[in-house]
Amino acid sequence: MLKSNPEKQFVCLTALPGAGKTTLCNNLNKEGDYEYFCRDQEMEKIPEELGKDFMKKLNDKSDAFKRNYGRFSVFKDYIDGYNINISQNSGYIKKIRLRIESDFRAFTADLQKVNPIILKYATEVREFMITENFPEISDDFILFSKWLDRILEVQSNPIKFFEITNNIFLRNLLVSQLAIKRTTERAIESFKEDQKNILLDNHSFFQEKTRDFWRQLIAEKTSSDPILLILQTTRQTLIDVAHKRNGVDGPRSDEVEKLISKVESIGPEETEEWKGLVIQIFREIDTNVLEVRSKIEHVLDNTNASKKAIKYVC
Repeated sequence: MLKSNPEKQFVCLTALPGAGKTTLCNNLNKEGDYEYFCRDQEMEKIPEELGKDFMKKLNDKSDAFKRNYGRFSVFKDYIDGYNINISQNSGYIKKIRLRIESDFRAFTADLQKVNPIILKYATEVREFMITENFPEISDDFILFSKWLDRILEVQSNPIKFFEITNNIFLRNLLVSQLAIKRTTERAIESFKEDQKNILLDNHSFFQEKTRDFWRQLIAEKTSSDPILLILQTTRQTLIDVAHKRNGVDGPRSDEVEKLISKVESIGPEETEEWKGLVIQIFREIDTNVLEVRSKIEHVLDNTNASKKAIKYVC
């Protein structure tokens, strides 16, 4: 049974999909001494309007809208100006504009379901990145930051707004970053208010810059040095698990290599920055999760006596 220490623990967990993270966390949380926070739990709260099916229907309507009316110069008025006075026109042009107006209203009715949600999320994430000085960890994140700024610039024009936000990669990154932010904030608040230890998996401890950012933020907000728990396994195990899942609740097998290539190992200097503790567990293919749990329990129950990096193979 996992024992609570007089000094509460804030444990940050990092592991690639397929390493046994969820099973391990459920076991660590079994006795109730650790409260588990995971980004995926927050992702489940994302509105249905941002799902793939709804967005595909919007994309189809957008394509049809452009295909049917894109050849008319008057269509550009809707893209650029949005408001058009139909009564000023007559004859053929008026009929065209009336048809566009009818389809436009139907299309924008759907946009009103999704645009405000995206705008709310973009505003929250961008303000957080600016306020907390979130690091530009890659070219993708630089592009992401510019994309958020562009969203805020065109928010008054629903068509332009949709065209800019109609980027699956960046929209998914927005939802992911929002979930990471909210999950970490909930974990911090729970740590400050409750007596339980915290086990946090916000899916952003793979790279040194983001590990450093969240370590400093958590330490500042909680006045406590967090612990880093790294769960590893063999490359083949990760691929085998991904193959079995087939893209459900995790990456496809062809995406695993890309994920592995993005992981940055923790070196001696970075280890020193984690003043709480760094625990590295390498899990063999046939390791029972209870064996892993027993190793972690032993270390966590004696953290006050061992402020150093610990590696285990089990």
